[in-house]
Amino acid sequence: MSKENQSLITKYRPITFDECVGNKEIIQKLAASIKSKSHSHSYLFTGVSGIGKTTLARVIANEVDASIMEMDAASNNGVEDTRRLVDTVGFKPVTGKNKLLVIIDECHALSKNAWQPLLKTVEEPPDYLYFALCTTESEKVPPTIKTRCYPVALKPINPIEIADLLETVAELEGWVVENNVFQAIVQGADGSARRALSILQAGHSCVSKEELGKVIEGIDVDDKPAIKLAKALLKGVKHWKAISQYLAELDGQEEEAIFTMSRYFAAVIVKSEEEQAQHIYRMLRSFTETDTWDHRVHFYTAIGKILWGQLPF
Repeated sequence: MSKENQSLITKYRPITFDECVGNKEIIQKLAASIKSKSHSHSYLFTGVSGIGKTTLARVIANEVDASIMEMDAASNNGVEDTRRLVDTVGFKPVTGKNKLLVIIDECHALSKNAWQPLLKTVEEPPDYLYFALCTTESEKVPPTIKTRCYPVALKPINPIEIADLLETVAELEGWVVENNVFQAIVQGADGSARRALSILQAGHSCVSKEELGKVIEGIDVDDKPAIKLAKALLKGVKHWKAISQYLAELDGQEEEAIFTMSRYFAAVIVKSEEEQAQHIYRMLRSFTETDTWDHRVHFYTAIGKILWGQLPF
């Protein structure tokens, strides 16, 4: 595929630590760790979708000069799948690069039994083998695996860094983006570099935020469980059975849900009449006033305030 026909995500994917966007301190520590003689061979990348987990795994492969093998745990989550993987990587590559990095994406989807064949290999991999486990739901990863891996907990990328990335890419592509459209792209990115580039590619020629809004709707925003829950709450749904079904979909994704729902409420409030805007403002405050570092407690406390607190519909 020619570069002209490549997606921006592929075309501008970082290949070095210096090219990565966001999470500066975390990435600097990871880079320093990789350069040390006693660096880990197993890494656990956690964070919201599109934040750069697999990209960083690929950067590690580049740093240690390793070939890459990928496994999608969402569709290969059984014990036979991981046994087959362990058997396959048990032999040092004899052609090409003589090191191998295995990326297991959506690793939280592995069944309880599927983790067992991985334990010893993840803890003590041979010198040619590396593991990069990637997940949006770190709470579902067994503690026995977490303690065997170097943790890389990535946070949503801040709007300034997203804006810098979009400015650079737009300039390289020769695109002139309307200022209000540009700001809407930054907002619609939800802290994800991947999402920011997807929206930029699809909507750089839009002439208004309204036109861009239709583009964003066509990408994937409305399919997010957190957005579905936010919309249900805005409509006044208070039936616990209905709300609990949304919450079940978000189990283990509370940090991302807090971020996504807060940004969604903030986006909707500016389009609302005053009375509705005041109501949305109260909902937004429920996510910002909770005094706890535990994301799960924070999330459920905020939902409780909306359902049973002083927030009349």
